[in-house]
Amino acid sequence: MKTAIIVVAGILSLQATVCAYTDGDGTTTNPYKISSTADLVQLVSTSADWDKAFVLTTDLDLTGVALSPIGNWGKAFAGVFDGGGFTLSHLTMNLPNAENVGLFGLVRSPAVIQRIRLENVSIVGKSYIGALAGWNEGGAIMNCSASGLVSGANAGGGLVGVNEGTLSHCFCTAAVGTSHSSRSQAGGLAATNYGDISDCYAYGSVTVSGYTANAGGLAAINDHGTIVRSYATGAVQANSTRDSAFAGGLAALNESGTIDRCYAQGDVTASCLIGSAASAAWSSAGGLVGYNRKGMITRSYATGFANSEASATANNEINCWSSAGGIAADNTGTISDCYAMGTSDASSSVISPMPSSAWSSCGGVVGRNRGVVVATELGQVSACYATGTAAASSIISSAGSAAYTYVGGVIGENGGGTVQRCFWDVDSSSIAQVTGDGAGTITDVYGKTTPAMQTRSTYTDLGWDFVGETANGLDDVWRLCDNGAKYPDFNWNRAIAADFACPDGVAYEDFGYLAARWLRTDCQTTGGCGGADLDSSGQVNPADLERFVDVWLAVQ
Repeated sequence: MKTAIIVVAGILSLQATVCAYTDGDGTTTNPYKISSTADLVQLVSTSADWDKAFVLTTDLDLTGVALSPIGNWGKAFAGVFDGGGFTLSHLTMNLPNAENVGLFGLVRSPAVIQRIRLENVSIVGKSYIGALAGWNEGGAIMNCSASGLVSGANAGGGLVGVNEGTLSHCFCTAAVGTSHSSRSQAGGLAATNYGDISDCYAYGSVTVSGYTANAGGLAAINDHGTIVRSYATGAVQANSTRDSAFAGGLAALNESGTIDRCYAQGDVTASCLIGSAASAAWSSAGGLVGYNRKGMITRSYATGFANSEASATANNEINCWSSAGGIAADNTGTISDCYAMGTSDASSSVISPMPSSAWSSCGGVVGRNRGVVVATELGQVSACYATGTAAASSIISSAGSAAYTYVGGVIGENGGGTVQRCFWDVDSSSIAQVTGDGAGTITDVYGKTTPAMQTRSTYTDLGWDFVGETANGLDDVWRLCDNGAKYPDFNWNRAIAADFACPDGVAYEDFGYLAARWLRTDCQTTGGCGGADLDSSGQVNPADLERFVDVWLAVQ
């Protein structure tokens, strides 16, 4: 009799699961249909289904619908969720003591989440917080977006809290804010990226407060991860009252990561204001990255204002470091083929009766091109230019203290770093020196007038790779078709994708460029076949020709 009861109960349980959703059987060929809020509530409450396949079939307004995250430390979501391009609006989660907070809490490989639109969300968590997912552990997230508000104590991302998988073709306009008495970090798209981010962007503002504060327009920390073809435009602010503040228009910290073909346009502020018995204060604000620690940044640019302020009022010995740069505030990695057009400012001050020090470093491209904690870590900068102003100031209160101020058109403080084949505009910046300390290895670095900065031969004479020449390489990194009209830009950033060659505008020269790369299949490994792979399929084929024909004879 007991066996019969168990069997019947199992059948009823199976029937409840099968009949729970509008339609489907949970396979990838016939996914469960999410066609009502009841269907979504069923998914949230049925962890046994978190490895199944689902498809959203309509827009859903979640106003007043109480939902908990799909996936948690006990069991992650490892299935497939296809949003079908539909919208989930007014998702609200107020879980200030919870980790892994978002529509999906914990996502784990081989999960695939795609084509979901989240609008006007209100997400509150403790840590690992994102509108779409709190933590993506090896899953693939594609073509998703979010708007609204995301907040918590730590690791808050507009779309995803922590990414260890892939994020591609996603965007977020949500405002993100985190605050904690200890470590706190937030990013416009993701708080921390250990994986791969490609073709994504973030528009929302990012504000962080904490003992250690890290704020990034796209990601707070890119830790051995990769960010390519992505950008951020929102204002970024990191505030610390005890230890350090790092802020970057794209990322606060690039820790042995790669950033390629990215840009940032938002204003950046890092503020470390200490009024206690701490021994040090450190702030870094970079137009693109706050601290590029052993990472690589290439073919990227920034245009926003970078402002760094470190100050301390104490009765003990204390050191303050403040750095700001058009691309990076601090660099112990490699920065190549980049440009900065924003203004940078670094200031530091110490009020203490004990011997102390205040350091401020500001440069058009990099503020400090060496390590602070590990002084033997040195940076390398090559083939970069800057057009914005840079300023720095340091204030001390006692006779036994020391103030150091470094300002340079390219590098503020170089230490033992290496700088080569770079330029800065002496007209627009009003800066006469390449670095503030004159140290390190400096090769072929020049200040030029605006007309010279807008002349292609200025750069090609020092080996920069431009469209229309082959002596310096075939990658066509840079583009400047008409002298005297503007500064050089990246070929990948051209206004019309099919305008491969000079002169500006789509014409016969561009057709020849496309023909020379016709039927190539190695575009994923060669950076897009020089841009000829217009649809990013990995090869140059009739689909690219169709896109080319659509803009034939178009002008920029």
